[in-house]
Amino acid sequence: MPDLAEVFRREAGRCTATLIRVLGDIDLAEDAVAEAFAIAAEQWPTQGVPPNPGGWITTTARNHHHHRPQPRHRPAATRIDPHRPPPGGPPTRSRHHGT
Repeated sequence: MPDLAEVFRREAGRCTATLIRVLGDIDLAEDAVAEAFAIAAEQWPTQGVPPNPGGWITTTARNHHHHRPQPRHRPAATRIDPHRPPPGGPPTRSRHHGT
């Protein structure tokens, strides 16, 4: 059975990447995953490591995020909108292309 440090090394990056996609915010995802590992450190010694530790961390992080007050404003640099082009927009062709 893996210990918490091993689960962290194996799963933290994957869990964070999943939460970035779900939440659209890097800082929120990192905070939520860190909090989930803190909860795991409290619970797993007495309750045991769950059968799918990475899934447990991701689910706990997602649930924790949805149950805490959200900040009113996040810096634009940390927000991700997969449906919006990057700053400066996509490359465009000039109307006078070739003239």
